[in-house]
Amino acid sequence: MAHDPLEYLQSVLHRSTSYTYRMSFKIDASIANADERAFAAYSRLGEEIGLAFHVIDDQLNVVPVTEEWSKTTAEDIAVGKVTLQVLLIL
Repeated sequence: MAHDPLEYLQSVLHRSTSYTYRMSFKIDASIANADERAFAAYSRLGEEIGLAFHVIDDQLNVVPVTEEWSKTTAEDIAVGKVTLQVLLIL
């Protein structure tokens, strides 16, 4: 696991964001017969949305807004998961 905030964000992009968001956008662009420029733009949009989701998800794990989010306070920290928030505090 990367222990630098920028390395962490890169690992998020290549780990979870890649297959949950970027790939979905690429598939959609392919189905729509997007040209190369649009295909690249959709891929980048998927990365940005995925990264935003992951950072917000990590934040909600530290301080859940409500019980509806199904988050246990500090669950990631309790299991030793390194998150962006942990890296920034360290």
